[in-house]
Amino acid sequence: MISVQGLAKTYAGGNVRAIDGVDFQVETGKIFTLLGPSGCGKTTSLRSVAGLEQPDAGEINLFGETVFSSTRGISLHPSKRKIGMVFQSYAIWPHMTVLQNIAYPLKGKGLSRAQIESKAREALRMVDLEGFEDRPAPKLSGGQQQRVALARAIASDPRIFLFDEPLSNLDAKLREEMRGHIRALQRKLGITSLYVTHDQVEALSISDFIAVMEKGKIVEVGAPRDIYLHPTSRFAAQFVGLTNIMPAKLRHGDAGDTVRVDLPFTSLLCQGLTTKAHSKGDSLMVLLRPENVRVSSSSFNCETNEWRGRVISSIFLGEFIDCTIACGDFQVRARVNPFHQFEDGAEVYLHIAPERFSLLTA
Repeated sequence: MISVQGLAKTYAGGNVRAIDGVDFQVETGKIFTLLGPSGCGKTTSLRSVAGLEQPDAGEINLFGETVFSSTRGISLHPSKRKIGMVFQSYAIWPHMTVLQNIAYPLKGKGLSRAQIESKAREALRMVDLEGFEDRPAPKLSGGQQQRVALARAIASDPRIFLFDEPLSNLDAKLREEMRGHIRALQRKLGITSLYVTHDQVEALSISDFIAVMEKGKIVEVGAPRDIYLHPTSRFAAQFVGLTNIMPAKLRHGDAGDTVRVDLPFTSLLCQGLTTKAHSKGDSLMVLLRPENVRVSSSSFNCETNEWRGRVISSIFLGEFIDCTIACGDFQVRARVNPFHQFEDGAEVYLHIAPERFSLLTA
């Protein structure tokens, strides 16, 4: 388990807060991702766990061992934290072969030459690079070089993996392949992992839990499905995927968890959400994911949650059509089946199921 409490780090004489009171826990055998834009503090947090940054305050505990404590004056050297780290840059030694790259960090650990080679070859097998042992490292593709970096981290038998934006230098297809490879390998080895990325799709696909960061703080933590479908903060709702955010007023309903909210251009019936902390007339924000908004040139004949709009633009993107639709003074984004076609200026009908949107306090 990784436990981080009250982590803080400032730069420029205390004027810039890189991280400000960061707390999180990573369960044993899970992948925990720090997600956020550049400058939010995610990499500083990871480097603090690795021992590559010296925090100003806080405590870091790895599997019951305190490796950093500002109050107790503890700061364990990175080499003693039993961490395998995979960087954004592959950090491959260009003058070495693939096997030499993986074996090099094992030297000086009291292992025989045969043991070092055995561990290096086993790590290569785990990343599906058998047969590449004698290949000069620079002759590999970007994805292969990243797998060499992963094998090098595996070979040292770490208790924790740390990933610092490991896929950002790869093209889209390789990123997708490597996401699956890292996830499958981590599950097979069961190594507790802390992952850093700014890529929302990467975080959603690879993580057991996600912490969304903004301006040095963690604003929301949850499973990928919860972070995407039911965010509790406006920042997370806007950063993780595309969403329509609109002002609304609350009306209490009569039946359990069913309520009605009034938007400037329509009213919506909502199911499955609790509003016990709110009263009639309270200001809220409605979150509509574009893929949950149905669009048609004719009425859906629904008694609830149907309204009309006018197409401003429709852009064909292969997997879907990205439609922007004027609804009163507001614009709604919708992702529509690519076999549908809507002309700019056309009047359309929109519908959303009562359980397919979220509410936030304004």
